[in-house]
Amino acid sequence: MTLNLIRTVKMSFLMAGKRGLHLRAGFIMPIILQNQPNGSIQKVTKEKKLQLIFHMAGRECKMKKTEFIMWSKCSDLPISDCINHLNKRTTYTDPRLAFPTEVNKPKDDFRQRFDGSSTTDQVLQGTDLRGKVAIVTGANCGIGLETARSLACHGAKVILACRNGGKAHEAIKAIKNDMESVDVHFIYLDLCSLQSVKEFADEFKRKSWPLHMLILNAAVFALPWEETEDEIERTFATNHVGHFYLTRLLESTLLRSAPARVVVVSSESHRFPVDLNEMNLAQLSPPKSKFWFMTQYNRSKLCNVLFSNELNRRLSRRGVTSNSLHPGNMMYTSLANPSWTMRILFFLARPFTKSMKQGAACTVFVATAPELSGIGGMYFNNCCQCESSELGSNPTAAAKLWSITEQLIEDRWRSKSQNVDHSAREVESDVSD
Repeated sequence: MTLNLIRTVKMSFLMAGKRGLHLRAGFIMPIILQNQPNGSIQKVTKEKKLQLIFHMAGRECKMKKTEFIMWSKCSDLPISDCINHLNKRTTYTDPRLAFPTEVNKPKDDFRQRFDGSSTTDQVLQGTDLRGKVAIVTGANCGIGLETARSLACHGAKVILACRNGGKAHEAIKAIKNDMESVDVHFIYLDLCSLQSVKEFADEFKRKSWPLHMLILNAAVFALPWEETEDEIERTFATNHVGHFYLTRLLESTLLRSAPARVVVVSSESHRFPVDLNEMNLAQLSPPKSKFWFMTQYNRSKLCNVLFSNELNRRLSRRGVTSNSLHPGNMMYTSLANPSWTMRILFFLARPFTKSMKQGAACTVFVATAPELSGIGGMYFNNCCQCESSELGSNPTAAAKLWSITEQLIEDRWRSKSQNVDHSAREVESDVSD
């Protein structure tokens, strides 16, 4: 709660009349104590250009032009009506008194507690996550592993949603080395496959667990052009389509578990696509002739921001919020493994980049910070809310991407169904022959 202290100061000054008479008049100057960035105090003004110095709390605060409101008392009694001669109003309260007024701060106006050097341990210090359930995609290494470890060690039930089962079990063993009593599980998930995403969601629902935190962390980078089994470009399929479909399948679980949060790990790379003004599937999932891995990665990260914003717009009123974030620049993870050039660049940058605990801190902050309760549609960097790119904050582009992705998934399932029916008819024909 913020208090705007309205303080009045009575002033007397001499006014010269035509005959040299000195008239003393009483005036009241209302001062609204509202700190400005330059340390000055905001005032109202009249035609008199007065520069005054007001000393307060041992500090000199400059006051700009000030408007004087003339008032007078109806009698000399201690308790008497006071008349404001400008608005012709009468009050029983002495206008020289100071009164606090309550100002309701906007929900997104919160104090920054952490920065780029903060770690997951610092962010979660004193936090009890017992009773909370979290899914972390890509949690068998890097930032995802540290995210899962920190949440599990503070009491949350964590599901590692990974493609590599061997690495996932090694990750669980590493987490249990830190704290043996953690509640960590593995469910197979290949984001490149719509069928695999559906099987993951079905298996999770069969366990009848709630879902309070859905952390979409997995990503690929520096891959050559390749289409998935669903005929979608691989980077776009993994970084956006798979996560979109997973969220849609788990939407009912999130709503039943509300308040719940969706955390989308994006990147500052989302600022660089400049060719998505039309937002069509040919650009999002380009043919081999128009593919460059860096541009495609940037597009997919822009899709993460747009998806998060649109998801929050649709679900926030029902208790499910969504935010996106940037974990850190060129952190030395397995993300750069497909390209030797990128591996060398990431290795050279390693001394100047964040550690895994620092990189995962922003993810953990957005997933658990109490000040973000009920707040969504934002983009975070270094545990601080900041503006996304102009295109990333475009609600029209976000709605169009949502529509394109939904239609793409529907078309791929329809195509699969038709292929299955065709194959079945061919088998029946062979048997009859």
